[in-house]
Amino acid sequence: MIIADSQGLFDTETSTADNSKIFSLVTLMTSMEILNLQGIIQEDHLQYLQFATEYAKFTTNQSGQDQKPFQSFMFLIRDWNNPDEYPFGFEGGRKYLDEVLVVKPQHPAELKSVREYIKSSFDKLTCSLLPYPGKTVARDSNYDGRWAGMDEDFLSELKLLIPKLLSVENLTTKKINGIDMTGTLANEYFQQFLNIFQSSSVVQPQSIYETTIDKFMTSLVNRCFDVYKNFVNNSVNGIANEDQINNVFNTSKGAAMSTFDNEKKMGSPAHAAKYRDILNTRIDNDSVGWKGTAMAKILKIREDQRRAEEAAREAERLRREREEQERLARERQEQLAREEAARVAAAAQHAEFLRQQQLAIEAEQERQRLAEEERQREIRRQQMHKFRNRGGTKKGNHWVIEP
Repeated sequence: MIIADSQGLFDTETSTADNSKIFSLVTLMTSMEILNLQGIIQEDHLQYLQFATEYAKFTTNQSGQDQKPFQSFMFLIRDWNNPDEYPFGFEGGRKYLDEVLVVKPQHPAELKSVREYIKSSFDKLTCSLLPYPGKTVARDSNYDGRWAGMDEDFLSELKLLIPKLLSVENLTTKKINGIDMTGTLANEYFQQFLNIFQSSSVVQPQSIYETTIDKFMTSLVNRCFDVYKNFVNNSVNGIANEDQINNVFNTSKGAAMSTFDNEKKMGSPAHAAKYRDILNTRIDNDSVGWKGTAMAKILKIREDQRRAEEAAREAERLRREREEQERLARERQEQLAREEAARVAAAAQHAEFLRQQQLAIEAEQERQRLAEEERQREIRRQQMHKFRNRGGTKKGNHWVIEP
């Protein structure tokens, strides 16, 4: 809650332009505005509201929205001298304000329009009547604000007034065209309002209206852009191809534009279209950067993949070449083994052949020996036969022929 005290108005030191600026600035910045008057509500007081009501008329006619542009306005009248007809406090103030703002047939058009504009500009109009605060408060230049210096009647009404002003139901959030202000939005609006009112000329309603729309719609564009940007930031690292770039862009932009379309907006359809185009262009311009980065990343990934594939192909070629060399080596070894086995087999066969030949030779030799022995026996038999025929006899182991 922010409580602001503006300077006193309707004095001999402040110009009409300055009074209008202060009045309209306070009206623009507050959710509850209190105008403290002395004695009665005069017609010139209502005339000072003309600037605010003109602004209200402008926004009502141009915005195409049903809500009133301002929230709560209270006339706080001190030194009220007619408590018999309109008693002190809010109830008497309500009756008095109804009487002041009633549009009478004899009223000139200017007075009628001011009253109608005031009624159509604020959600809530109230009035409270306070008695004379006492001589100490009114006349003593050294009065320091202590309650002890106030008249009893004034103090009693003040004790009723303040709690009601600060009650929960009366402390409403600041709204602009029915939209609740955040701290950030309110700060931006107030800064812009101050910049406008610091100019030397009387501020025109349209400039405030357009500035208000610009600040609100720019803030809406920023929030929608953040929706787009957050989606992109959360998705961009997972992009692996052009289709995903388009999907991220279309989805993020669609979310932002949908947020814009669904949010409450200020101004006319033309204003909405204008700032929608601004959001659209801002997103398109921003996407150039991250799309280029994403595409460069994709190309790098592709190049890395290409190099990895080439390296894999080269490794596969070398593997196959190595396997072929190993196969050839194995085949060579197997061939050598077969040749060696063949040589061993041939040698064995040759050795067997030689053995068989040796056996044959030995058998032949044995046969020849046996044959020789048989021949020798035959010779001996023949000799024995011959010896026998010649009359020889055997003596011992020998045969002899007797003379």
